[in-house]
Amino acid sequence: RFSEAIGAWRQIAAFAATHCPPFDEALPVCAVQATLCALSMKLGLEAASTAGANESSSSSTAPAPEMGEYETSFGKVPAVMKAKSAPAAAAEEYANLALSGHRVTSGCPGDLFRWRFRQEVESAEVPTAAKEAFWSLIAATSQEAKLAWVDYLSIWNFDKNEVPEAFTGSSRSADCKDDSASPPAPVADSSST
Repeated sequence: RFSEAIGAWRQIAAFAATHCPPFDEALPVCAVQATLCALSMKLGLEAASTAGANESSSSSTAPAPEMGEYETSFGKVPAVMKAKSAPAAAAEEYANLALSGHRVTSGCPGDLFRWRFRQEVESAEVPTAAKEAFWSLIAATSQEAKLAWVDYLSIWNFDKNEVPEAFTGSSRSADCKDDSASPPAPVADSSST
């Protein structure tokens, strides 16, 4: 399910990049979560390969998670960045996006990244080993110079099918009174009499 979760985090990031004002913090947040998912997939693959090597029969080894595309209501969505297919490579790219995005959206250097995302990483529903691997990966990721917003978005490499449409309908339920006919009458101020 981590592969599907990466796709969902990418959709949220694509929505924020397209429909929210520039420099929205949702993008580095999504990158953090996608990194944790990719690391969880990597750890799962490593555990499966270790288990397979220790077992006499390889037929009982669980299949590796899918890294290709998955179907959503918006069409097929790539589960990882287009140029990468391995979870380890995806984790590195998303970690870079998380750090770069934090720098672009907040203007803060990377040393504040750990403070900002500590609770979010601790609360993530991923294995503890993925959380530990996340902080190791962040420490090993180079701190590049601050990017321009358009350059940061281009690194995400969003596919048009990943961008959900903005909500454009009424949020009122069918049983609500239609107030489009006339505005409400003003309320008289009782303190002036």
